[in-house]
Formats: sequence, C-alpha cells, structure tokens
Amino acid sequence: MKFFREKKGILRIALVTSLLLGLSCSTVFAGTIKSFELVNPEEGWTRIDDTDKNIGFDKVGDSSWYSSGNTTAYYNGSVRICGTYDHYIQFNFTGDKLRMIGATQFWKGSYRVVIDGKEELHYNSPKDNKHYYHQVLLEKTGLEYKEHSARIYFYRMEGGYTNEFDALDIDKNGVLKPYNTVIKPSEILNIEPEKTKIKVNQTVTANIVIDNIKEIAAEDVRIKFDNTKLKFEGFEEVEGVKLVKSIEPTANGELRVILASKGSSNIVNAKKVLLKLKFKGIQKGEAL
Repeated sequence: MKFFREKKGILRIALVTSLLLGLSCSTVFAGTIKSFELVNPEEGWTRIDDTDKNIGFDKVGDSSWYSSGNTTAYYNGSVRICGTYDHYIQFNFTGDKLRMIGATQFWKGSYRVVIDGKEELHYNSPKDNKHYYHQVLLEKTGLEYKEHSARIYFYRMEGGYTNEFDALDIDKNGVLKPYNTVIKPSEILNIEPEKTKIKVNQTVTANIVIDNIKEIAAEDVRIKFDNTKLKFEGFEEVEGVKLVKSIEPTANGELRVILASKGSSNIVNAKKVLLKLKFKGIQKGEAL
C-alpha cells in the first residue's frame, strides 16, 4: 500500500510503506440497549442535527421521511419522522463511536445498523404512554478510530407509531461526511521535517512518524527523495525503537530501513516518531 502526504516548503519527502507487522484492527459492536435520556452530548462527543446535509435519507416525503420543525422539545427544534417502516438514513463519520438520538412513546422499535459492511440489530424497550425526547436509541462504541460508512434501517413500530430521528452523536473531533462505502486509507506513515526551508550545505532532521494504527511491532519502510538537491547524511534512533537494518540509498535516491519495537512495552498504539533522518541541502530548489 502507498500512503503519501506532502508537506509545504522546500523539503517534501514521499514515503512508502511496504509491510506492516502486528497490525490489529478490530470493530466491537454494542449489544441490544435500552434507550436513555441524553439532553446534551457527553464529554468527548459532539451532536449533529438531523438537518445536516451529510445525512442521506432513502426516500423523502409522503409517509416515509418528512420534517417537523419549530418543535422546542427536539434538538435544534427539528426532527425527521418516518411514518412507515423499512427505511434508512446513511452517512460517513470519523471517530470510534456513534449514537443515534430520537424520541420514543410506549412502543418497541428495532434498528439495524450497518457499519463498514458489518451489521447488528438493536431493540428498544417499551415505554409508557408518555412522549420521551432526547433518547439514545442506538449506540456503537469500540470502533477503530478512522472514517466509517454507516446506514441505519428503521423497522416497524409496535402499535403503529412513527420513528423519530432527532440527531447523531459522534466523537468531538470527528467529522460527518456524505455516505460512501469506498473510504481512502488513513495516513499511516509520514515524514515531518523539523525545518521546511534550509540553505545549501545546511543539514536538516526529518522524522519518520507513524499514526492511525494499533499494535505495531515492526516496520519495513522505503523512502524516496530527490538526491539531486538532498544528500542523505545518516540516522538517529529514538527511545524504544531499534534500527534493525538499513540499506544505503540507491542511485535514484531510494532508502530502505527495517525498524522494531524494543519489547512489548514499546509496541506502537499512538502517534510516534520511529526514526530520525539527516539530510543536507546540496542544490537550490524544491525537493520531494
């Protein structure tokens, strides 16, 4: 797989990863839940209204999905109501958790959520004859922190009552996007130079940084750089990571290194510098 990210400035290096060892990606689905009231999103979450343009509805109008605005009982005064059943909403979101907020009224409803092609059926417990607002109707936690596709199906309500979709809660740093099952991979490896501009004959340090991963024990990394403007000067190891093997740069400026964590306590589970590279500027211009 290839992951590219360009940094603006004179030093921009494209980095390619050819092998990831010890990578573990797991999705944990919550089981059947009972709805509970949540007027405001909890700490670490942010709430997105049902009117957000990134939320798609399978059919709008008639007795399927229709809007009911200017109702103070709902979040931001609006709600989407589904008068029939077997309809859905869809969207993409970044983060590791998801909640759906709605209203309930002495019924038992069911929802089928499909996240990244995996699905789980959720039920709500019956209520009494009161109208309950700001209810968490569906909750998914323990997801890998990345972009996910989601489609939530609304099924028949016992007693003939309507589905009421009010809002979504996602990670506070997350982003809601239009529904798309084809998701680009997250950046895994990147080069972060300590300076973006250097003079000829000046040396700069550039860090190999890994991110958006869990349980990485080793990396086999290939780096390509413009050797007409940059000269590779050497490595500097960082604490907890060992440089197992390095191959001198080729004639076209390709460098390969193999890195390994020093013991299980140094396995990478968050953003981390793996190795420091030294380059010297040998000619004016912009280097990739």
